[in-house]
Amino acid sequence: MFIHTVLWNLQEGKTIEDYKKIEALLLALKPVIKELKEAKVGFTDLTPNENTRQICLVTYFENEDEYIVYRDHPEHVKVKEEIAKVFKDRVVADVKVEQ
Repeated sequence: MFIHTVLWNLQEGKTIEDYKKIEALLLALKPVIKELKEAKVGFTDLTPNENTRQICLVTYFENEDEYIVYRDHPEHVKVKEEIAKVFKDRVVADVKVEQ
């Protein structure tokens, strides 16, 4: 299994409504990209600091090759471009997990 995790903080002035738009965009990818086995998105409105992020996306794939299909898929690229308009920072972790 391959897990792709992305963490973001929203730009100043962005709200829960902006988060809901991001969540909808991300979850809409699941039926479009068959390699994406599962996707979960979470949000906290706690005040971020240098060690925390407000939004978390966790995605699951059978293997790294399937993740690469997702990463390069045109619909995913469009979503990334939209999300980039509202976040101020981003952290990514990509890991293989033995089952």
